[in-house]
Amino acid sequence: MEPTVCTNDAKALQSPQWQSLMGLLRWGYFLTYFTLNIANLNYILSAIGAALLLTGFYRLRRENKYFRLAWRVNLVCAALKFVQYVLDATLIAELTGFSDHPAWITLLFALPLLREYQLWRGLVAVQEETGLESPSAAPVIGLMVWFIALYGAALTGLGGWIVVLPLLFLFLFILSKLGGLADRMDEENCPLPEHPDHHVGPQLSMGYLGAMLACILIALFLGTRYPMNWAPLPAQEQAGLEDLRAHLLELNFPQDVLDDLSAEDLAALEGAVFVESDYHWETVEGKPTLKFTTVAVESHPPGESFPVWEIIHHFYWWESPEYRGTECIKLSPIWETGSGSGYFPYESSSNAKMDGDPTGRLLYTDGNTIYTVPYHSLGMEHYTCNSIFFGSSYNQDIFATFSLPKQGEEFRGYISYSARDNSSDVFLLNAWIDYTRQTTRFTYPMVSAKAYELSGAWDHRYSYDFFQTALQFYPHWPEDKTHS
Repeated sequence: MEPTVCTNDAKALQSPQWQSLMGLLRWGYFLTYFTLNIANLNYILSAIGAALLLTGFYRLRRENKYFRLAWRVNLVCAALKFVQYVLDATLIAELTGFSDHPAWITLLFALPLLREYQLWRGLVAVQEETGLESPSAAPVIGLMVWFIALYGAALTGLGGWIVVLPLLFLFLFILSKLGGLADRMDEENCPLPEHPDHHVGPQLSMGYLGAMLACILIALFLGTRYPMNWAPLPAQEQAGLEDLRAHLLELNFPQDVLDDLSAEDLAALEGAVFVESDYHWETVEGKPTLKFTTVAVESHPPGESFPVWEIIHHFYWWESPEYRGTECIKLSPIWETGSGSGYFPYESSSNAKMDGDPTGRLLYTDGNTIYTVPYHSLGMEHYTCNSIFFGSSYNQDIFATFSLPKQGEEFRGYISYSARDNSSDVFLLNAWIDYTRQTTRFTYPMVSAKAYELSGAWDHRYSYDFFQTALQFYPHWPEDKTHS
């Protein structure tokens, strides 16, 4: 196709003017990069901005080869945003961490630069065809420099108003200069012919937004649960351990917890000499709904000077929760010593050490069948917690993630870990359990119960429930150990 030639005699042919087209691009850039982190406006406005850029570059694509390439690159940018917004409605983004992958970050940085470079070349080419003595599209170059500065600030962690305000004013200045560039091209009577399919651009943008919204809603229904491979509980799983069961019951081990233990975890309690337990009910809407039971079992392995404690945290849903999305359990054992308190096992001053990896499983009943499954994830994790009151702190706790089944009843599970007590200096154990769960699927972007727990948020009223309890007891009480 022949390039558009701009002459001073072509004023009557101007339809539409460059100012109209550049207005689409300017609003597209503004809504894409100027974000408000309120009520998801950072997602909504950016999606609208992408749609406006689709319309603008669609109208430009026929004018020369540079605009055509800019349109194709913009299509890829819009597709990446589409994919990211849909995946943000699922657990995929959290589980894979794709949005933090260097390749993904590189694409999000390089493609807009390539698009603006082709836009600059296309605008210069149109002016050259007009016969202007000094064709220029400096505002587009300014936009590219601004974009590099924005990403540089993000990658280096620079923030605060001292950085944000200059970038914002520079951005607004560049957008105003883009308007001035459009005015200049209109004054030089550079026509931008209206093609028969000009109406397709707005339709494409509306279709883009509609498809994105539809896919996000589908993702909220299909992608917000952990995959759990439930299987029937083997019959007579605890066969051969009847004597150990009887002994533990004599020590006042709670039977409902005992019945749910796997054969391996039950066998680990061989040699028990003392059992300490406590239970706690959580109410939902004024009704006792969730029961927590924590059990501490003391044993003395042969040849050991100090005891080993097996701590078992058990939960039981007396009434089934309505929504079953992501659930998270965090265990934080704290040993009190004569010199203060310390989380184990990562503090060198602590004399209590974790003995092996935590174990556990989930169960539920459907009719006459009991089903079981391991946790989706279970283990000790290192993380940094940021608090407005206490600043940043390094933590290491046991985390378990899971999703309850959509059918059945009597949802329950437990986590067990061993602690080797290496000193009589330990005089108080606080075995803490935090249970966080989603109460609705309509949370965007998708934030799992674990991510919410790690965020340190204090407001649990809307999309999450939070429960906390602890077993507190004295490992080295007098020999009768009649305390409660």
